[in-house]
Formats: sequence, structure tokens, C-alpha cells
Amino acid sequence: PEGVQVIHVRTAREMLAACEQQLPADIAIGVAAVADFGRDTPLEYLPSETEMLDLSLSQNPYVIATLASHPERPVLVVGFAAETQNIVA
Repeated sequence: PEGVQVIHVRTAREMLAACEQQLPADIAIGVAAVADFGRDTPLEYLPSETEMLDLSLSQNPYVIATLASHPERPVLVVGFAAETQNIVA
């Protein structure tokens, strides 16, 4: 659509950096379900069944919370959380 800018990212850290580069902004709306954890280093290739797969993980940044506490915080920050516990509450 006209007037829409798309920024392609592959990781939560890239997403946060892309969002921060757009600041200052009037509104930030978080609609992506970013994984809580990600690989420390990206896979260059999928290992064969005879190779070991290293699954070293670290916590991903909380994108919407980081934007909400940023020095150039948007006036309006909207986000959602997809809970896996206490769903009814």
C-alpha cells in the first residue's frame, strides 16, 4: 500500500533495532508475537542427522516494553501479550 514502509528483519534484536531507528514516533503498535528466547548465533545451515545441533539460547529483548521506556518514547504505545498460563485471568 502507498505510504507503508516495510522493514524486513529475521531476529527479535533486528526488530528492536529497526523500531528504535524509527523513533521519534507518535504511535507504536506491537502486533508481532516475538519469541521469548532466540539462538545466540544464527544457523548457517541445518546440520545433518549425524552432526550435533547447538541450541544455545538467550532471552530476546521485550520490544514493546523497550519502546515504552525509551527516552524518545512514542506518545501512544499499544501491545498485546499471548499468555500461556492463567489464560482466563
